[in-house]
Amino acid sequence: MTPARITAALLAVIALARVASAADATLAQIAPLLEEGTVAVVRLDLALQDAASLARLIPQSAARTPEQTTLIVTYADSIRSRLQGLGATRVYAIISSADLGRAGPFWLIPASEPAVARKIAAYLATGNPDSAEDPEAATLGVPLRVTLRDSVVFCGHAGAFDRLGRVLCPPRPDLETAFAAAGDVPIAVAVAPSPAQRRILREFWPTFPAESGQLAPEAAASIQWISLALDTGRNEARLQLAASSPADAASIAAWAPTFLTWLDRQSTPDAPAADPLPANLLTAAGDRIDARVSLQNPIASRLFDRLCGGNFFAAEAFDAVHSLKQLGLAMHNFHDAWGSFPPPASFSKDGKPLLSWRVHLLPYLDQSPLYAKFHLDEPWDSPHNRPLLRQMPAVFASDAIDRNLECKTTFLLPVADETPFHGKSGTPIRDIRDGTSNTVMILQASPEQAVPWTKPEDLPIDWKHLDKLFPASLNSFRAAFCDGSVHSHLNPKMPADTLQRILQHNDGQPVDTNTLR
Repeated sequence: MTPARITAALLAVIALARVASAADATLAQIAPLLEEGTVAVVRLDLALQDAASLARLIPQSAARTPEQTTLIVTYADSIRSRLQGLGATRVYAIISSADLGRAGPFWLIPASEPAVARKIAAYLATGNPDSAEDPEAATLGVPLRVTLRDSVVFCGHAGAFDRLGRVLCPPRPDLETAFAAAGDVPIAVAVAPSPAQRRILREFWPTFPAESGQLAPEAAASIQWISLALDTGRNEARLQLAASSPADAASIAAWAPTFLTWLDRQSTPDAPAADPLPANLLTAAGDRIDARVSLQNPIASRLFDRLCGGNFFAAEAFDAVHSLKQLGLAMHNFHDAWGSFPPPASFSKDGKPLLSWRVHLLPYLDQSPLYAKFHLDEPWDSPHNRPLLRQMPAVFASDAIDRNLECKTTFLLPVADETPFHGKSGTPIRDIRDGTSNTVMILQASPEQAVPWTKPEDLPIDWKHLDKLFPASLNSFRAAFCDGSVHSHLNPKMPADTLQRILQHNDGQPVDTNTLR
């Protein structure tokens, strides 16, 4: 099982969670690995639930059809089953202030003993729990690292790995209190702001529009802990909150329904109109707040959808603009080394295509160990090379989770005799006479056009049918140009002659890229 698949499926496996009771020894196991910037902890259990419950939790941003939902559910269940079979019982997702807006959570999996943890780590790093390869040395093919700390397995992005254990978290008893309040539910989320985080809330609490309701900074900073219990069996969420005083609790309870209704409208402006959340949704009793809401409520359902996927767990691996910038830089580094951009593929002595340009770009993406694993004189689907599909680097991933699970990429070269990418030789910059800033280098195509990332296949250009280059359902696309710049929200329905001019590098008709949206 590819680590890229494991990562995507772990996002979906949230739906399989049935969390343990309040007195949770596993929380004590992971406590030494938490950091001062910890904002929230999601606690999951690997006990089985039915597929219908899991499918309910797949966010619309991750699955567009019933078939794609089924694919994600299947992989999520296989990950859950294998981890459980190896002895894992719970998984924790850690959301840190250091990662907000830049990367997703990192994962901690406590085990009963080091030997069990070693098997789990080996599985996450290599797909084989019996592998003798050091998990830290394994080439995941994504910017994730796996390591062991006693009987706890860490799986997360490189930034979190580098911070691991450097800045320890002071004791956070409120996290345990929040989990205890959640009780035995499928998913539990605990938020326990540290004194420093509460001070930041007080000093930097934003001024929201009047229609969103108003909450004093002092009231926001009074939050001691928040417990969110998600019961997929009952299709219900329960929110509990502890404030510093009854007055602060009353203020938060009065403000939250208006704010959440406003937030939903801002986040999903095209969604059908829904009744606002009831003003008495949250009940304040002393310094505590309690609320229960059905996940069938349209607003609650959409907010829950964002919690399970989309923005809340948006991983750095799926940042297409960042990926295109990385690929553009790597293409220029390749050019510096070889005197030209790479051709679309490498070829055998008898002229048969072997491996994609994406494979030969690996050394310039800090993926030299992965590149060394390929047999460069064999085709992409040879018995040796085909298993390396599962090590797809995150730079080739997209926000189409189902395509990532299949190890397919949407980052393609436009291939034709009139583009910089054709034949068996690469094109040097000096031959791009229309200008590198006016010529497309890499396109992010639609999910329907995705290809296996090692396969020598890209986007063939038919100049007579440019109107069919992209599916009709595609509203915009992104592209890296030959100077390394990245353009987002390009119009796939731009005039055919304009599209032709930015794809061709020597037609003598450069186009103003500011007119392309």
